[in-house]
Amino acid sequence: MSYFKYKGYDKDGRVIEDSIDSASKDSAVKVIQEQGIFITKISQIKKKASESLLDKSKIKKRDVVVFTRMLSTMVNADMPIIEGLDISIEQLPEGRLRHVVRRIINDIKSGKALSEALAAHPKIFSKLYIAMVKAGEASGKLGKILEQLFSFMERMESLKRKITSAMIYPSIVMFVSVSIISVFFLVLIPKFKENFSDMGDKLPSITKAVFSFSDFYSSYFHYFAIFMIVVIVVFIRLIKTKKGRYYFDSLKLKFPFKVGTLIKKVVLVRVTRTLGTLMGNGVPVIEALDIVTNASGNVIMENLLIHVKRKISSGERLASTLSKSSLIPKMMIQMISMGEESGQLPEMLDKVSQFYDSDVDIAVERLVSAITPIVIIFLAIFVAIILVALFMPISNMIQIAG
Repeated sequence: MSYFKYKGYDKDGRVIEDSIDSASKDSAVKVIQEQGIFITKISQIKKKASESLLDKSKIKKRDVVVFTRMLSTMVNADMPIIEGLDISIEQLPEGRLRHVVRRIINDIKSGKALSEALAAHPKIFSKLYIAMVKAGEASGKLGKILEQLFSFMERMESLKRKITSAMIYPSIVMFVSVSIISVFFLVLIPKFKENFSDMGDKLPSITKAVFSFSDFYSSYFHYFAIFMIVVIVVFIRLIKTKKGRYYFDSLKLKFPFKVGTLIKKVVLVRVTRTLGTLMGNGVPVIEALDIVTNASGNVIMENLLIHVKRKISSGERLASTLSKSSLIPKMMIQMISMGEESGQLPEMLDKVSQFYDSDVDIAVERLVSAITPIVIIFLAIFVAIILVALFMPISNMIQIAG
């Protein structure tokens, strides 16, 4: 397969610069012209150059969600896939996703199914996405399943936003707190110290302690900053290793102040929602568990799901296998057991995900509301100590002058 970079104009007169892989230059020109593009320049390039060109722009998950919604709407309107993909290109923002959709169109025209064409882009379309599209093609309900896939992606994006807000708020609060403390010790207190230099040993003990700490903080602040940067870099590298990620994921589930509980509920939402969605659309349980393992976002849960998959392959039921793990709540096991007995396991899994999703909402609100008063009290105590340390010498000076 050869790679070609081309430049041209579309039917609206807009300049198009993109690349395409094709067997020959003639076939590349034919495919580009079929997309309604008038070519002004086309040249063969090396594979690395083509990949570099594609990687210049990142694809946002939100763009994939919007693409899925448009495609589901068009398929539900009985529009042919290729025509629907052609229309979706016009609605997508300029960038790599447009190029990917054009490649998908080319693959479908060459005889591939939509799921096969999507599978050629694993960094954009997940195993879950491809499995659901494949199930939709097999059942003849592609439009309905694409709609469910869009709904699933929206709910997962919503969950991600909740967690992001829960993590960002404490980070901002900590940054502001450290900044305020740094301004006091690096700027304000040294200025006050100059004014009290004549008092020497007559300064109160609390004032001496504050001035000493300010001197220490000023002298070693840059070392502390470098140390923190090194710690962060080492930490990021460690959690990318297999052992490092295992220990960190294990530690996350045990974080104090119910942060660990919140993380555990998020993992359960991901697992139950993904498993329920896949099984509800006809994906076999073993294949579904394989996909869910990669989507759980936690190594401890991944190991459990790998074990569960082996046990189910040997004939055990899902609920009985999960019941042996302390990671899974009893309520969840009971609902899964009821689902297996009634033949409504996907529906029960969806109900479990909704239950823990609402629990995540409550936990995030409580976490945010708990952090605010703690930080306010901490800063109030800090400011009070500084004020006492600075105004005691002034009070003593007034008394002596009086």
